[in-house]
Amino acid sequence: MSVQFKKTLGAVTLATVLITGITFGMKYVLKSKSVTVTSKTLKNKQISSVVLQDTNEKPEEAKQETPVENENSQQVKEALAESKENTSVQSVTRKEETKTKMGLVSWGHSSDRSAEVDTIIVHSVYNKTGGDQYSLRKILDIFKDYNVSPHYIIEREGDVHQLVKEASTAWHAGVSEMPDGRENANNFSIGIEIVNAENDEPKSAQYKSLDDLIEQIKGRHKIKYILGHSDIAQGRKTDPWNFDWKKVGGKEK
Repeated sequence: MSVQFKKTLGAVTLATVLITGITFGMKYVLKSKSVTVTSKTLKNKQISSVVLQDTNEKPEEAKQETPVENENSQQVKEALAESKENTSVQSVTRKEETKTKMGLVSWGHSSDRSAEVDTIIVHSVYNKTGGDQYSLRKILDIFKDYNVSPHYIIEREGDVHQLVKEASTAWHAGVSEMPDGRENANNFSIGIEIVNAENDEPKSAQYKSLDDLIEQIKGRHKIKYILGHSDIAQGRKTDPWNFDWKKVGGKEK
């Protein structure tokens, strides 16, 4: 047997032993591992990487794939966003719904409005019966006792409560006369009460909420006048007290 032949036979034998050993080892590993082979090209050479993962991993712990956003899913998102913007509760948009709370009362109003709304009347109110002068519960009790109510009331921290539907006549103005000579402003106005005492001032949050509310009302009605209670009941009423009209764009008369 030649030396060259012996070398060749030895190399083949060694290769066979190595392959057998690798195969046995891989079989042992593969009993508890899964193999993921990924390939990439690096400097014109094909490089394969083998990642071993434990197959005993619980399914719920596996990573979830991030859904691919396509054109349809984007359209759905846009439709939902538009729906939220357009959906309203008593003409108060979803965005503003958290600010305006619906709590319709059973007194101080009627459903026989006889004219189109073109006026907003701003009032001031507080509790004079004892206890917390800014207690909403006590103020509502006073309204109920006198059988009166505004359409809206704005608390000290800016929370807005709607007490009467805008389509109804709220009894808030009493005996009144407009600058244009019309009487009984209740028939064509929306009344807004600001919780504030005669020796105090409205808070900035109240001005902001009032300004927003006025803009909403203007979007639903052709408003010609924005006045205080004292403007339509001169000599009888003096509210809104200590009110800065410039913070809501001034009076409109």
